Amino acid sequence: MFFLTTLEQNIFLAPKYLKKNYKKYCFSSLIATVEGNKVGPFGTVVLVVEFSKNFKKGKFIPGSSSALFCLKYRAITVKVFKGEILDTIVTNVTKLGFFCEIGIVQIFVAKQFISENFKYETILNCWECIKSNKKIFSDLLIRIRIIGIREDQESSQAIGSIKESILGPLR
Repeated sequence: MFFLTTLEQNIFLAPKYLKKNYKKYCFSSLIATVEGNKVGPFGTVVLVVEFSKNFKKGKFIPGSSSALFCLKYRAITVKVFKGEILDTIVTNVTKLGFFCEIGIVQIFVAKQFISENFKYETILNCWECIKSNKKIFSDLLIRIRIIGIREDQESSQAIGSIKESILGPLR
């Protein structure tokens, strides 16, 4: 699920960036620091959309030549939840299942969580439905249900399923 979240981040600027346009350096440093990274319970920052207009003065750090700025910003974050139904893009297909992604969250759908109507076709490298003309291949838009999540400091991984009638390829 995507959220619009207000967050804060401390940014350190080296002395060479403390010029007339230091705010520009603060904002570019903030974007480089937070986009694509996890921010606690809010999930992963996908995009910084707005900076606070109340830009406070920085503080010089004793014993260092750097300055510290505390920046408030609004960002779009993504976090997946167990039981959530998502539309994702298939990135890789194997005989053991397929991988798909939403944001930076990688989801694996194992063959035991694929409907019995689908069989793996080795020549085409896809999962093909026996009853209809549907196929699961790379770059396909597919609807899945999250059945398990593993999160660590840098990434999120999930296990998905397409065993229900409302799930599967969207084309």
